[in-house]
Amino acid sequence: MADHPLLLSPLNIGAHRVPNRIVSTAHAENMANSGKIPRKLIEYHVRRAEGGTGMIVAFGSATVHPDADHKGNVSLWDPENEPALREMAARIRKHGTILLAQASHRGPREKPTSPNAFISSPSPMNTLSPYGSPHILTVDEINEIVEAYAQVAERLSRCNFSGVEITSLGSHLMELFWSPYINRRTDRYGGTLQNRLRLTYEIIDAIDQAVPSDFLLSFRLSLDVQDPSLGLANEELLKIVKFINSTGRVDAFSVSGGSGANIETQAGNVPTEVYPTATYAHLAKKVKQIVDVPVTVAGRILDADIAEECLTSKQTDLVGMTRALIADPNLPQHIKLGKAANARPCIAINEGCRRVTLGGSLACTVNPVIFDPTLEHPVPALHPRRIAIIGAGPAGLEAARVAASRGHNVEVYEKGSTPGGQVKIAAQDGSRPHLFRHINWLINELNSLNVPINFDTSVGPDFFDYLHVDDIIVATGSTTIVPPEIDHYAVPTITDVDLLSGLDIDLDNRNVTVFDAQSYRRGAAIAATMAERFNARVRLATPALEQMAQLEIPNKPPLLRRLAEAKVESLTSYTLKFGSNGYPRLSHMWSSEEFDFSQKDLLVTVGWAKANDQLVETLHGKKASTAIHTIGDAWAPRLIRNAISEGAKIGTVI
Repeated sequence: MADHPLLLSPLNIGAHRVPNRIVSTAHAENMANSGKIPRKLIEYHVRRAEGGTGMIVAFGSATVHPDADHKGNVSLWDPENEPALREMAARIRKHGTILLAQASHRGPREKPTSPNAFISSPSPMNTLSPYGSPHILTVDEINEIVEAYAQVAERLSRCNFSGVEITSLGSHLMELFWSPYINRRTDRYGGTLQNRLRLTYEIIDAIDQAVPSDFLLSFRLSLDVQDPSLGLANEELLKIVKFINSTGRVDAFSVSGGSGANIETQAGNVPTEVYPTATYAHLAKKVKQIVDVPVTVAGRILDADIAEECLTSKQTDLVGMTRALIADPNLPQHIKLGKAANARPCIAINEGCRRVTLGGSLACTVNPVIFDPTLEHPVPALHPRRIAIIGAGPAGLEAARVAASRGHNVEVYEKGSTPGGQVKIAAQDGSRPHLFRHINWLINELNSLNVPINFDTSVGPDFFDYLHVDDIIVATGSTTIVPPEIDHYAVPTITDVDLLSGLDIDLDNRNVTVFDAQSYRRGAAIAATMAERFNARVRLATPALEQMAQLEIPNKPPLLRRLAEAKVESLTSYTLKFGSNGYPRLSHMWSSEEFDFSQKDLLVTVGWAKANDQLVETLHGKKASTAIHTIGDAWAPRLIRNAISEGAKIGTVI
């Protein structure tokens, strides 16, 4: 406990006592079924309480009103959710965890899913919504929304929740009422700051009237909206905090940053790996200096050391460690035991947890249990087997960890001198500082399980002739390749992996074209890197309708900014065609425009990979009595999340 004493210390919030300062803040789970709370969502939050989390704020953007409903978000207005709410509260609070639910009306930020969907706003405004221009709320409709907040709070109280969190973060409806640029109403809800705050005051008062005095009310907001279009500078937001605090009914504030102004400020709501750690702690300190209730801060607090520093520097009272808790719900237990380094680390790439921005339910790159809870408790092996794993990339290492933890006798063979597979190469991108943390964690886990890793060991078809094993797991990964069709063409062609692996390329007087067949992250990253490092003329082409079309939305803005600042030319809806003149060409899909290549050009291809599965068929033929399993990129080249998930699955069932 001496390692992180403040993080583990209790704190009073209103009439409640939080057992430690670790908070799972509200975040998008996107697990609801047409607004209903499913079993998986209950178990997800219960698991964090079992792991020792001090306070949980469940249900990011749970809606208070059917007009702002989204099928993936919990409908707190729906009485049919009451049995699930009661079960959640009973199971979570028995662990001593304080449980709140976030309740909100997202206004034009919502993507409602009813057949005749529409969005609502305080005033006319431009939006990128497919539902057209917003409906302007009448005074009667505002009163209805206020009453809806009160009814939701009363429901949560009746279902034994500790409290409710209301929020303006991310340009939800309340923040838009605050905005002097968006709120142009001439009635009592517009004009002066006090009028623009009227909706907030009325919601707070209505909740106060509807619930017992010991029911907590937390307020979450952004202290840095990161865009002038809202007209809410930091000083104005601090003034708003003072006014809200002066009501005397808010028991806690939760501080973050970003807004809904554009996709870059939306990324700021859940800051990506390019942001500094403890991104908004300095803003929480400003709030802490002007309020008389506890303050929570969230934003890239990745581990116990960062969290403890936020507390010892008196920047905050509680720390939102949400993504770290997604990666390892037992994080608080590890910290309590003085073994914080044993926690599975968040690698901060926003690939699994932010797939919600593309409509998927919550996942985690390094913790496959989030998407597949059946992997949570692998049963001990009744009959331990001798298992050989070929490949020390993320798939092989995870398979080894899980299988060995069940009692199997596991040994890993790796042809290289270091572990990591393609993660080693991806980590060469300087904008991904945490990518290798998980590989290091896996190695430490295997060391503690006494699993040997044999480096510099090539495994051929005869390798197991004199070595008895019951199972062979082929986790040999994949190889990034130049498209086979282009092999005989005269234009110099390499892959992005060639560049990241240190291939020395002469770029003098060359035009560089990066052709990204995947339209995920790698094409944009290598195009920006080449333009930045080599001062090269670079164009990025893709057959997709936009660059990085498949990438999670919060991960796009930093790369888009790098591409723009490096003056990378963007070509979308282009295919790579192969002519008869010895050179390929870029051909526009919707017009006759084409770009030819010459020997002075350099073509960098992204998106072609070949599974390293050559050994599999041979092993099936030679080792008929041995079970052969193929996982990860050796089965089909995909994402690191897929490799880790398949490693966990085979380790669980073998």
